[in-house]
Amino acid sequence: MTEAIKVVTFINIIFIILLVISGMFPGTVGEILYYLAFIAPIAIGFYFSMGLQYKREEQKGLAESAEVLLGFSLVRSKKLLPLVFPAVMTVFLSSLVTSLLLSLVGVSAPPVEEKGIVMMLAIHALIPAILEEALFRYIPMKLLLPYSKRWCVIYSALCFALIHCSLYQMPYAFVAGIIFMMVDVAFDSVWPSVILHFVNNAASVIWLKYCSGITGSVIFISTLALLSLISIFFIYRRRESYRALFRGSFDKGESFAVTYAPLALAAITFYLAFLNL
Repeated sequence: MTEAIKVVTFINIIFIILLVISGMFPGTVGEILYYLAFIAPIAIGFYFSMGLQYKREEQKGLAESAEVLLGFSLVRSKKLLPLVFPAVMTVFLSSLVTSLLLSLVGVSAPPVEEKGIVMMLAIHALIPAILEEALFRYIPMKLLLPYSKRWCVIYSALCFALIHCSLYQMPYAFVAGIIFMMVDVAFDSVWPSVILHFVNNAASVIWLKYCSGITGSVIFISTLALLSLISIFFIYRRRESYRALFRGSFDKGESFAVTYAPLALAAITFYLAFLNL
């Protein structure tokens, strides 16, 4: 698993470097470099995952389980729907708690550029849901999942948190990363996290655009809490089915390979995070 950890870390560092470079160029050039920051690491990760696959095939009993990650059956999707609102509520609450704690030390959330609701949903919900899930869930699953489900979940979530390079975003990004990857591992597909990511970001857009006042905030949180409670009740009634679904999704497998790579990623991201304060 050592080589797989290094590749996952390497593509995250490439992403950060290209993202920083894209911010140096205004207009169309900056936008092109921004999307290249996703596309290039995805391509690199896919290339290395194919090379590691051949090595894994030579090891007896180690299957290439990530080959089915782009499939998703309609029957299984019915089990995903009740998970959506509790997952979004968990990420939202972790974001809210983080912002409240950081506000005590004078750190505020970065401003979001106001646009039309359709444009905001496209920029902040749809596009991130596709690109970020491809880079931070699909590629790590191809690289790490055949070695260890547990470390695939934990390390991918850690990388997802670190690449935000923001003390405001890191805590709830880690929570979101854990939830998104656990659901993907349970469903053997990357599409569940694409759906969860889109709904989560769409809820954030609605919160920022329409619920800035006390009344709007109360209505938003109450609605999300009610839908979450209804979903949790449904899940509880079918708890055996959901236990079977998630059973084994956190299996340890091989031990985590400690290398210089995670430390290098942490050093770079925390340095950029403190610069952004």
